[in-house]
Amino acid sequence: MHRNRLTLLVPLLIVAAAPAAPRAPRLNDQVTNLLATARLSGNLDSFGRGLRGAADEVIYDPRRGDFARPSQYHEYGVGFGQDLGVVPADKAAWWQAEWPARVAVNLIMLSGVYPNQPQPATAWKIEVRRDGAWTTHEQGVGGWYDSGLYVWGGVDTAPMDIDGLRVSLFSRDDETPLRSIHFRGEPGRSWLAARVDTTILPPPPTFEALIAPLGAPVRPGQAVAFNGGAALAKGEYTWDFGDGASGRGQSIRHRFERPGIYRVALTVSDGRAKSTGLMLVRVHTAETLDVPQVVLDTDQKNEQDDQHYLGYAVFSELDVLAVNSIHHGGGQEPINYAEIQHVLDLARQSGLPAARVPLLFHGADRRLQPPVSGLWQDTEPEPSEASEAILAAVRGAAPGHAVWVVPVGPGTNVASAILLARAQKLDLRGRLRIMWLGGSDHAVTGEFNGDNDPWSLYVIAQSGVETWILPAPVGARVAIDKRTQGDLYADNPLGAYLKSIVPAANKPLFDPACLSAIISERLGLGWVKATEFVDVAGPDKGYRWTPSAKPGAVRVIREIQQLAMRDDIFATMKGRGQRLVGAPIARAGAR
Repeated sequence: MHRNRLTLLVPLLIVAAAPAAPRAPRLNDQVTNLLATARLSGNLDSFGRGLRGAADEVIYDPRRGDFARPSQYHEYGVGFGQDLGVVPADKAAWWQAEWPARVAVNLIMLSGVYPNQPQPATAWKIEVRRDGAWTTHEQGVGGWYDSGLYVWGGVDTAPMDIDGLRVSLFSRDDETPLRSIHFRGEPGRSWLAARVDTTILPPPPTFEALIAPLGAPVRPGQAVAFNGGAALAKGEYTWDFGDGASGRGQSIRHRFERPGIYRVALTVSDGRAKSTGLMLVRVHTAETLDVPQVVLDTDQKNEQDDQHYLGYAVFSELDVLAVNSIHHGGGQEPINYAEIQHVLDLARQSGLPAARVPLLFHGADRRLQPPVSGLWQDTEPEPSEASEAILAAVRGAAPGHAVWVVPVGPGTNVASAILLARAQKLDLRGRLRIMWLGGSDHAVTGEFNGDNDPWSLYVIAQSGVETWILPAPVGARVAIDKRTQGDLYADNPLGAYLKSIVPAANKPLFDPACLSAIISERLGLGWVKATEFVDVAGPDKGYRWTPSAKPGAVRVIREIQQLAMRDDIFATMKGRGQRLVGAPIARAGAR
């Protein structure tokens, strides 16, 4: 999705610590990572502190769209928490690439460490080798290695001919020990050495293709006006409507003949650079006009309730437009994405119609970072397929029929979408609603999801977008014990899988309760028994929320009807859930 939205590429060298990491180049599949062709080695095993990963596990290969050697954590390091003591520069820990002959390189990208293992006092040195002689390319302390990304070069940088590349880590002085040192790969970002030019990586566009939001629901056979705005005065505007039809022009009309979800793409080009904007369009029947539309954010390999959540969603009558994978601090997003694919495949085997299979998008793989100013508006977004998909769904939503986005883990995708919408001057009021699962009884933090990404939830809370929070302690009340309730599972491949992965003892089903709350709110079922309006504080006050006298954007769910929710979760996956298609608008719970 991002291959026509490439950033960079001017010569730059980013080595100092910064509150927000630099933007990585959007690498297309023509870029050859020369590190994937090198002999890779390291000396971390010589420290005798346990070894994590291998030297080749950090290498991302753009041609494959995956790591050269796929693994769970994409790292090469010593044992977690291991103290190596003081390590002098002449006995440094190192990672190294060697080629049998010189290679031409004008782009190097290296990513920093995992955030839960900071390295502000670790010294580093990047060296290159020519004909057996090593020279220092750059060196420093902390900086990119502690937080962020090292980027050298770009399309306008003259290549250097080298036959070796080495990154060393050592103590900054005679008193500072090394602890938990590691080299970390990130999808699409690193570790990479390549030669790029404008034929491989076109220059970034100075314009942005944005589709104007729709003004009314779309019905089959109805002529719909699409407007590409004024991205470029003399550009080429090309439309792909997702139904096999295409067109040209800044503004265009199109008819969708059948109900369904369509991915509409607008590509704008000035003959040299391109930008692509997206919209997700639901073509409605009369009966589906008032069915809640949802975009799911999910960390499928975090807890077994995640898979229950996805199964419940796709077999319900909720209008599931898309599913986004999310991170848990970096490195896990590809694992979550693969599990979503697996659950959707089981759903198909269990009778899910092809028309009900949602679109799937990769999400962010790292957290948002608080800006130096401390102002949420200054936060740098983490753009991803998922953040674009959220905005694409918002653009396709009819006014007054907002899309629910349901992050059941870190909120990076949603917060990034909100920040991008601000930059695009896209009004989210009436088009976006959020239901977040996480937090403790009194704060964003104090619980796994909240502790992993608190700043994102703070951004969401301050944005004014309608936000509901289902705290983890409340969501935990919806639970299953398969020793006595195993008969609740559907007799099909998805049901068998869910039953096999859930622990035998009492297991909270946190995530599906978010969807039950949306269904209850739409039908006026009363499953959400008590809510409270709150203000959410920032990090200086521990991300706590306090009661608010005025109706605000943030509503905390305090009490639920857990038995009714649990019963609907399992009845739905047996084809006997609550009916939403054609259901009348509920008075109770309506806003």
